[in-house]
Amino acid sequence: GQSTESGFSIAVDGSGNAYVIGYTWSTDFPTLNQYQAYQGGGDIFVTRLDPAQSGASSLLYSTYLGGGSGDYGYDIAVDGSGNAYVTGTTYSTDFPILNQYQTNQGDSDVFVTRLDTTQGGTSGLIYSTYLGGQSTESGFSIAVDGSGNAYVTGDTDSTNFPTLNQYQGNQLNRDAFVTKLFYPSLPTVTTAPVTSITTNSAKCGGAVISDGGAAVTARGVCWSTNVNPTTADNTTTDGTGTGVFTSNITGLSPGTTYHVQAYATNSVGTSYGSDLMFTTAAVLPTVTTTAVSNITSTSADSGGNVTSDGGAAVNARGVCWSTNVNPTTTDNTTTDGTGTGSFTSSITGLMEYTTYYVRAYATNSVGTGYGNQRSFTTSAESVTVTITEPQDGAQVSGTVIIKATTSSYAAKSPDASIQAVEKVEFYCDETKIAEDTDEPYETTWDTTTHADGDHIIKAVAYNIANQTAEDKITVHVVNTPPEIMLNRTHLNYGSVPQAGTASVSLNSPDLTTGSQTILINNIGGGTLNWTVSKDANWLTCTPQSGTDRGAVTVTTDPSGLQTGTYNATVTIQDPNAVNSPQTVPVSLVVYGPGTTAIPFGYFETPIHGSTVMSSIPVTGWALDDIDITGVKIYRAPIPGHETGGLVYIGDAVMVDGARPDVEQQFPTYPKNYQAGWGYMMLTNFLPFQGNGTFTIYAKATDKEGHEVTLGSKTITCDNANAVKPFGAIDTPDQGGTASGRAYVNFGWALTPQPNTIPTDGSTILVWVNGVPMGNPVYNQYRKDIATLFPGYNNSNGAVGYFYLDTTAYLNGVHTIAWSVQDNAGNKDGIGSRYFTIVNIGSDNIAGTNSNDYHLRRPRYFSVSQVQRATMSAEPVVVKKGYDRNAGADVLYPNPEGIIDVQLREDQRVEIYLWSSLFSELGVVSGYMLTGNRLQLLPIGSTLDNGSGIFYWQPCAGFFGHYRFVFVEKAAGGQFTKKFVNMVIKPKY
Repeated sequence: GQSTESGFSIAVDGSGNAYVIGYTWSTDFPTLNQYQAYQGGGDIFVTRLDPAQSGASSLLYSTYLGGGSGDYGYDIAVDGSGNAYVTGTTYSTDFPILNQYQTNQGDSDVFVTRLDTTQGGTSGLIYSTYLGGQSTESGFSIAVDGSGNAYVTGDTDSTNFPTLNQYQGNQLNRDAFVTKLFYPSLPTVTTAPVTSITTNSAKCGGAVISDGGAAVTARGVCWSTNVNPTTADNTTTDGTGTGVFTSNITGLSPGTTYHVQAYATNSVGTSYGSDLMFTTAAVLPTVTTTAVSNITSTSADSGGNVTSDGGAAVNARGVCWSTNVNPTTTDNTTTDGTGTGSFTSSITGLMEYTTYYVRAYATNSVGTGYGNQRSFTTSAESVTVTITEPQDGAQVSGTVIIKATTSSYAAKSPDASIQAVEKVEFYCDETKIAEDTDEPYETTWDTTTHADGDHIIKAVAYNIANQTAEDKITVHVVNTPPEIMLNRTHLNYGSVPQAGTASVSLNSPDLTTGSQTILINNIGGGTLNWTVSKDANWLTCTPQSGTDRGAVTVTTDPSGLQTGTYNATVTIQDPNAVNSPQTVPVSLVVYGPGTTAIPFGYFETPIHGSTVMSSIPVTGWALDDIDITGVKIYRAPIPGHETGGLVYIGDAVMVDGARPDVEQQFPTYPKNYQAGWGYMMLTNFLPFQGNGTFTIYAKATDKEGHEVTLGSKTITCDNANAVKPFGAIDTPDQGGTASGRAYVNFGWALTPQPNTIPTDGSTILVWVNGVPMGNPVYNQYRKDIATLFPGYNNSNGAVGYFYLDTTAYLNGVHTIAWSVQDNAGNKDGIGSRYFTIVNIGSDNIAGTNSNDYHLRRPRYFSVSQVQRATMSAEPVVVKKGYDRNAGADVLYPNPEGIIDVQLREDQRVEIYLWSSLFSELGVVSGYMLTGNRLQLLPIGSTLDNGSGIFYWQPCAGFFGHYRFVFVEKAAGGQFTKKFVNMVIKPKY
């Protein structure tokens, strides 16, 4: 190093490596795998060099050795294992010692140290001791024999230098000393090969070659499933001392790989032989058989539990069965997976009334193991019955013959008498109507004693053992004739010729009112077989016939007609209908060039000057003497922020039946029943995230291209102070179409900080026609929403989706909305809109027999039944909004017998029309009134005719006064009615 070093001795091992000792005062003496760093006061160095190498590669080991005072190394010896034995003189009281003979004794002492130069760090020190008396000593030379004994010589000034078996005692002055030191080492042991390997045992052992100079007190083998097991794992104890020993290894697991090592322990510690590996033999799997359940005449369920694979992978499992005991896999089997664990099995193809034996099985590479045997007996299909007349779903009236055929199980029966059928009982709606004891089994049924509608006919067959079987069908009783109900009382059309012509031409189809639809419904009984006729050549009706519900498209062809008014009639009839025929007057006005008017109407809501937030209905109405082609919503540009003209926002939807007041006020205008328009505007999408003052415009356009501003509204948007959730529905589009059994309804929802919408979607509900349908899958990312509304707790997961089975609804216009509640209890509806369901053929399945009231086709009473129904004085219960746990209001009729209900735009309502709290409920029907005319209930509504609850979600476009009549037919046949007036007021 950088200071002074002295080398005093060198030794060479059998490989030619040089071992050097001396002392150094340098703090940077070269070290490698050192036991110590520099200690101060001058330290010993012990270095091992490979003279066959050069440079840094030649240094194999080098360390300081010493304490805090002066230490001097004078001699070194080596053995065949790379151990260096060193001696010298130390003045340090903290010289490193291990397994020492003495501690510090005086002024200076001899030290004797053994270092393993093949180990690094503290592991390299094997033993180290002081040697001396109370005065001074020096050690000058050391030698080592083949047994690890160290022989040390030097001189001593002490009179109490340790002696043993001495030649002479102290002779005064300074004497030489010769000392022999021995430190035992670990025993040397080898591992014997593993033999006699079975599924759970094996034989091994070993040989203790050397006891290391200390008696071997324990020996044996240790084993584990991990490499290099120790005595902390499983062990045997097989004697003491040196020599060969045998070990029996027990308690093993089948098919398992183990590691084993011999061990020997003396006072120094425990040494191990080499690690050997062996694998026990596998055995058959262990399996139990599950109890047999769900036993029928031809099948049963069982299974098993593979509790052990036997040490080899289970590649097949299941059950096997037979009519003989102890079935095996050569009999009937199931295959039910692989591996351990429980499994279930379906046993099929069985014979009736037969005893079977079943066992679970499991197969590995050794073979197949079986579980405990179980037995069971299949049941006997003792008797069967089938209703042959009438057919399921048949329409019946008057007196009907009900017929049934029977059969009985005989082939396996131990008692042939079980074949005999004793009788067949017949039931209608679980009430017994007859029984027959002789073949052919039949009875007559007077359907006039039952109400029109669906009824369940049941036949129950008995044999003499009192075993039974039954069959059920549904029939539709019709003793009431059909009755025609139409959605239109008149149709108006307009047409104008192209410029320069005196009459309308086929070349100008865009200047004529578009086609209109007459909806036909049967509100009576039976089947309505309707036909359509017209009395003018300029009229076309398609189709011209149909059954029950139908939609007739009516178009006009005014080509060749001169200016003027033309009248015609569309007739719908069925000779069997109680009110046939029904007529719809049709009026066509052909205008001269330049005589038509521009569109007109009114921009209704929001109220001018109002403060709004979140979603708002934008509504009004528009008419034209030819046809309205659309209403568009705009806003004024923001000064200093935008340039140019009005900014387009969206297209309003023309809503059928939304404005009966306008329909009555303008009875001669085309499509006056569709005058109401609405648009659901999410104000958060306006500039500055919907904060500030905005002016909104509504513009109507007709087929002639005239555009008219219906009005403008200035509103203040204050979404910065909003606390309720907001969002929108993305699909279906506003006024769009949906179809199929799994239509995906997408939407998104956020709530102002610091609140959060639960990410599992549990507080979001999807509503169709005012009825809750379920929760969407929420917490989906969409880049545009995350970018547009950063910083909200749900910004990165605002989107949700819901699968809607549109085939469960009637074709036509419906409403859909979401309600959202955040973790602070703030709740609001978002995104309500209209959409049209269109399913064709078998995909349109909604019917009268659905168990879900929102899927049933509506039921109607005849006009005469409505007219003669008595007024009810009972109240109704009204719940508003989306909170299903909110309180309700009980409303009583006013002196005129009318119940008044007030709503705000876009507010959902539930009306409990007839309740078991007031009377026993019958069947309920309902209508909207336009003038004195009965019309179908409005778009977005649902009437549960079984519970008497009316649901309505009036979307944008519904505004003003609406009149309803609801009729209940009690169980005794009495009719009562309730009139309900609803007033829809502005939301803002």
